[in-house]
Amino acid sequence: MFHGKLSVEYQLDMFTSGFTVQPTATTVTGTSTVVSFTITLAENVRCVILPTGATTPTSSEINAGTGNSGSTPVSASSATMANAGSTTTISMSSLVQAVDYDLYCATARS
Repeated sequence: MFHGKLSVEYQLDMFTSGFTVQPTATTVTGTSTVVSFTITLAENVRCVILPTGATTPTSSEINAGTGNSGSTPVSASSATMANAGSTTTISMSSLVQAVDYDLYCATARS
């Protein structure tokens, strides 16, 4: 599972597991971002963006596209098939400029 702090002011801090290249915000606009990463095994990856300080969701909750206890995320990606060792990108939207968010990504097996 990946947990990172995403600020629409373009700061991303992260902790990763299962990723050989940590997820990073490669393109950020006022309302969207593109998350780029490389994983160790070919599998589905899903990401959610939550308000900063929200309770950390479990990997199962991330894979369901929700926050902790089924809360609605600011943004949730579809499950995206990622190939081992290849760069994969996921587009995320519905962000508000000058607001800090937490970004969580999980592999299907995390």
